[in-house]
Amino acid sequence: MPLNYVNRMIEIPEPGAVFATEQELMIATAPLIGDQFDINNERVFGDIKQLSLEGPAWAYINENLNQTKDGRGTWLALCAHHEGESFLNKQKEEAYKTIDGLH
Repeated sequence: MPLNYVNRMIEIPEPGAVFATEQELMIATAPLIGDQFDINNERVFGDIKQLSLEGPAWAYINENLNQTKDGRGTWLALCAHHEGESFLNKQKEEAYKTIDGLH
């Protein structure tokens, strides 16, 4: 089972959802509870921490997520920040400034 099931955005797929492959079905329906999930969740947290600890993304991971080693919670927190309206507006503003500077 690929670890990306831990990071899926939809906890429970809609009934009757159609998946292109067996692997997509397994990822979408794998339980987000239990011993194996706990092991994989902590592993995902370790991967995210290793990749973000020295960078600005680490500031968006709160102490509770760090203490519990919650990989899913950490992923969702980062997505909420980086896909949130204020972040996207800031990115858009920076892009416009860059474009204006080119003329």
